Amino acid sequence: MQYMASGWHWAHERMRADHHALIGLGVLVAGLTGMGSILFGAPFLTSAFDYFRLPVIGEFELATAMLFDIGVAFTVVGAVMLALAQLARVGQRAEKLETAIRPMDIDPSAENRPAPEGAA
Repeated sequence: MQYMASGWHWAHERMRADHHALIGLGVLVAGLTGMGSILFGAPFLTSAFDYFRLPVIGEFELATAMLFDIGVAFTVVGAVMLALAQLARVGQRAEKLETAIRPMDIDPSAENRPAPEGAA
């Protein structure tokens, strides 16, 4: 949202997380969660759960599937943020091109190419 509201430069300077690292962390967490079940003699990606008690919170259940879901969430959020950043960069390059022949022309050498058939 910040790319659209404030522009690419402003949002890029304030970016706190590396998208590639977030994707890698998510894949790593999801993969290690699946491999962890093998260490206990269960099939790959088998979920285990147990009940825990904390003094203030009380009794609650934790499952290994929650760790896998967190890994998937990190991967998806990182991939979406990376895609949005790439779209913002395309817009930035299009702004640098002073004269565009057709919408979305961002390649300066496109001026020398003939227009495709049916293009206005």
